Amino acid sequence: MATTATPRPTASKKKNQPQKSTGTGLLIGITVAMVAVGILIVVLISGGDTPTTVTGANGQKVSEFQNVKVDGKIEPMPEGGANDTEIGKAAPTATGKDFAGNDVTLITPGTPTMIVFLAHWCPHCNAEAPLIVDWMKVNGNKGVDVVAVTTGSDSAKPNWPPSSWLANLGWGGRVLADSKDATLAQAYGLTGYPYIVFVDAQGNVTARMSGEKPIADIDAEIAKINPQT
Repeated sequence: MATTATPRPTASKKKNQPQKSTGTGLLIGITVAMVAVGILIVVLISGGDTPTTVTGANGQKVSEFQNVKVDGKIEPMPEGGANDTEIGKAAPTATGKDFAGNDVTLITPGTPTMIVFLAHWCPHCNAEAPLIVDWMKVNGNKGVDVVAVTTGSDSAKPNWPPSSWLANLGWGGRVLADSKDATLAQAYGLTGYPYIVFVDAQGNVTARMSGEKPIADIDAEIAKINPQT
C-alpha cells in the first residue's frame, strides 16, 4: 500500500527575531557528507570482491579458488584449432587443490589425461559438461584420467558457486580449482569455454578443443591417447 505524505504546517514568521548562526548546521552537514562518502567507498570496495569460501552442500567450508603451482606453458590455441603448433609439446604440469583443500596433481605420470576447463556461468559449458558426465558414467572414462578445472569463476554470474554446480551435475572425475587469476588456464593457452586438452601417457599434448563438441569427437581423441580402449 502506498504511503501518503502528511502536509507539513507552515511555520509562522516572527518579526524582529534574531537570526541563528548557521555555523553549527554547516559543520553537521559536512560531517554527514563525509560519513556518507566513507560508507560509499567501503561498499564499492567490498562489492567488487568475489568471496573465496562458501559452505558446501554437506556443511563443509570449501574454497572456490585455490593457489596453483605450474611448471611450463603452451601458447594460446589458434582460432578453429587449425595448425596448432603446440601439439606434440610437453603439457604444463601443475599441483593445486580441490574445493575442500585436498592436494591435486593435474597429470599423473604414465596416465593419459583429459583436462576439461569449465566456467560455471558459461552456457556452452552448461551444455557440454552434462554430456561428458554421461559419457564417464557409461564408459568409465575409458582408462583416461579426467580432470575438471574450474576457472573464470565469478560470484556475480549464474550457477555460483562452481563447487555446487559440479556436484549438481554429478561430476565423477577429479577437480582442481584454479586461482582467481586463472593461473592454470593461462598456462594452457585457454581462449574460450569449454576448453579441453588431451595429454598422452608421455605427458605430451595430442589435441585441444574449444567450444561445444560432440561426444564422438571426444571419443576419437580418447582413442588416440589410450588406443587399448
